[in-house]
Amino acid sequence: MSTYIGFNLNSNRQIEHFQTIENRYGINSDGGKFLFGQAELALKGSYIPKEEVYLIPYQGAVQPGNIERFIKDMTHNGGLSCATHFPLRDIAFVYENTSPYGIHNVDSIQRMLQKAKDNPLLKKQLNAYRAFHQEKEKDIYNRVITAINTNQGVLMFNDTGRGIQCAQKYLQHIGDNFFSPVYRDADKLQIYYFSASNINLIKEASKCSNMFEHGLKKIYLPQKAHFLDSNMIANYTPAVECSMAPSLECYNQLAEKLNLGKSQKNYNIGVLDRICKTGQIGNLEKDSRFNHQNSFVSLDERIRLSYVGKQDGTLLKNALERTIKDTAKRILQTDYAVRGYEPPKQEKKKSRSITM
Repeated sequence: MSTYIGFNLNSNRQIEHFQTIENRYGINSDGGKFLFGQAELALKGSYIPKEEVYLIPYQGAVQPGNIERFIKDMTHNGGLSCATHFPLRDIAFVYENTSPYGIHNVDSIQRMLQKAKDNPLLKKQLNAYRAFHQEKEKDIYNRVITAINTNQGVLMFNDTGRGIQCAQKYLQHIGDNFFSPVYRDADKLQIYYFSASNINLIKEASKCSNMFEHGLKKIYLPQKAHFLDSNMIANYTPAVECSMAPSLECYNQLAEKLNLGKSQKNYNIGVLDRICKTGQIGNLEKDSRFNHQNSFVSLDERIRLSYVGKQDGTLLKNALERTIKDTAKRILQTDYAVRGYEPPKQEKKKSRSITM
């Protein structure tokens, strides 16, 4: 069975999204699932942008780079003229007018769009639908831009379904890398929402998908990010503000406030950081989430269950507690990349001269 790819081109014929089609039940069924999925995403934004959605056979390697090059070659060489394609707004119109229990395939889209050509009332509804989203897209005074500010600068996102998706992916990236040295100088994460008639800012926000892999996972690509100077939002009050202080408490607050998924790695780092700073292990024996129990439980038992724990301030107890802190620090330095726990740089030994 042939492999297919589905992809979206914006009004400038640039790639917004692509993915391979599973094609387990035939391209009519699986291709329809992809097309309706694009409509569903688009309807999660303020308007549906002007995009064209394609389905074409593909025989090459499935790595994202290969697929992207293939699409660009096909676009530049005029190879898409015979491909199955629909305007995104037309797909969304069909999606909105299709029962959840109805048929969702390529043929059903083609049938309804053909019916719209023959049925005056349906044609009027489709044209009104197209005009509605076209006017919404052109109404720049009511466009809402999301600006996310960190120590790295400001990134802009538009209010399309894909733009909001990209903003969420970027926030998840920040959450996943909360303890990373990249945010060494970060004090706060701030989110601003504002309307702007500045066409340059609107264009900047419309490019937000270029900072992400165009494939299905939408992986954030830091090397493609175009950060703007934070001074541009200095006179505005953020709608949302989260502390970026490197602690488990601040990480949990950020994740909960922004509805982010929490990572096992960050939990480990947060607990290790707390142990390193306080020397207190807590009730780790019952903590199934923490992966480094065995590094501390024995020392903790030695302190709690022997004569050592009853003698505060002794050299021995202080030494064991210091070992607990040092162990946590060692793990943070060797097993993770954590701001504030960067391994010390090895100094080069000066060479000695020998007099002959």
